[in-house]
Amino acid sequence: MTRYVYLLFIFSFLGQFGLTAQDDGSIAIKNGSFEDLPRKGGDNVLSLRGWFDCGRVDFPGTTPPDVHPNEFWGNTVPPAQGKTYLGMVVREDETWESVAQRLDSPMEEGKCYSLSMHLCRSDDYLSATNSSNQNLKSFTEPIILRIWGGNGYCNQREILYESEPIDHKEWMIYEFFFENKYPNRYITLEAYYRTSSLFPYNGHLLIDDLSDINLEKC
Repeated sequence: MTRYVYLLFIFSFLGQFGLTAQDDGSIAIKNGSFEDLPRKGGDNVLSLRGWFDCGRVDFPGTTPPDVHPNEFWGNTVPPAQGKTYLGMVVREDETWESVAQRLDSPMEEGKCYSLSMHLCRSDDYLSATNSSNQNLKSFTEPIILRIWGGNGYCNQREILYESEPIDHKEWMIYEFFFENKYPNRYITLEAYYRTSSLFPYNGHLLIDDLSDINLEKC
């Protein structure tokens, strides 16, 4: 009888601990370190583990983002964390790359959150475009990262963050805070042209070590 009561106490304690960990308001990001097999996007039509390739919806026929580091495109920047990271591009043919994920619980309306990540770009990044599949072109122009909240994969209901053009080759930590306006269950990471550009161009950014979404005081 004593042993039964002891075990019951232990399981009750662990259950309370689990509820406490879930009730801290944080929302887990699956594979925020973008760990997978390094590869060119065109080598595999599947998305990076834990992420959905929005190009399937937005620009059918385009290749998905790349998993780095690899020498396929001339990029040898080491990871900021773990073994691999994500590379996304914008193209001169007015197509760009983005990935999305369904969260285990929504970002609640009217609550404030924080998110952080490592960003940089490579001095060398050669790739093909849809208009020039045979000839590799330079993709080293700086671009920006936009993060969206939405109610479905790749849905852009609410802009949560927009970076400055990423023009540095060393990893730098970017952290931002936002107040959520809608109960967004999905998050999208989107590579996009710098806002000052009048015409589409070839560029890229690298992203690693995306944090969980942490609840903050407004």
